[in-house]
Amino acid sequence: MTLKVRNHRLDEKLKQKLNIYEKLNSLLKHADRFLQLIKRDYPNILNNYLRKLELNFKDLINPNLLPTSAITVSLKFEENSILKHEKESLITLKNAIYTFMKFRNYERSFSDVNDITLNFKDFYRGIFLLEYYMAQTLCETIPRNEALNVVKEYTRGHYSSSFFSPKTEKSLEEFAQKDIDESYKTHQALFYCESGKFFFKVERCLYAEAITDLADKELIYYLECYGDYFNHTQRNENFVLTRTQTLMKGDSCCDFCYHDKRYIEEIYHPSKSEWKNMELKFKL
Repeated sequence: MTLKVRNHRLDEKLKQKLNIYEKLNSLLKHADRFLQLIKRDYPNILNNYLRKLELNFKDLINPNLLPTSAITVSLKFEENSILKHEKESLITLKNAIYTFMKFRNYERSFSDVNDITLNFKDFYRGIFLLEYYMAQTLCETIPRNEALNVVKEYTRGHYSSSFFSPKTEKSLEEFAQKDIDESYKTHQALFYCESGKFFFKVERCLYAEAITDLADKELIYYLECYGDYFNHTQRNENFVLTRTQTLMKGDSCCDFCYHDKRYIEEIYHPSKSEWKNMELKFKL
């Protein structure tokens, strides 16, 4: 089976629907999971980290983007969660999410907070910036290489947590088709799948464009792109990813290549000439 798709145009005004109750619960549970890693590995710095985090986020919060009326969101935390007992931090993080999503700009357009439609880039910034600034604050608190190890474990942990429940894909073609279906609106890309390999060359990514102003590209990579190496293995243990470039790091493209160990003898990343041949084959 061969899949050949190029999405020539991306919708700059792409919208995203969400339920604010579900989204806040999800984001804050992820934040709590990050705090749990700090508590486990660096218990002596947790209180200092939380106070520094509150100060950093308060500098980022824009009162003009917060809801004009009180929105009561029922947050569900386990008894041993950190944010359940850190009320000030919880309020600060919640207001930061509203700021990053530019929530007030949309407030007049919806009547039910269970069904909100945001501009995609505002939606994604609301999700990503919470993690980004939490990780950045950790880099200010402990040596950077140690902080990055925590970030990497946090990202890996997502794919073994209850938050991530992937459907098993029996074949690389099935996995590729799902990737195409999920990526079509947000990625300008060439997809090509045959002979135990799935080429996925991303030329534009709305996710990357939503956070292009952020300076720490290494941190962005470990929060957003590093997880790609674990995503597919949860779907099928025979799939292996190789990649040498990512837009998030400032490269000109993302050159994904997924390999199915059952059908190829040697796993190696395609050379430039192989990518070129694949693109020429697509154009033909």
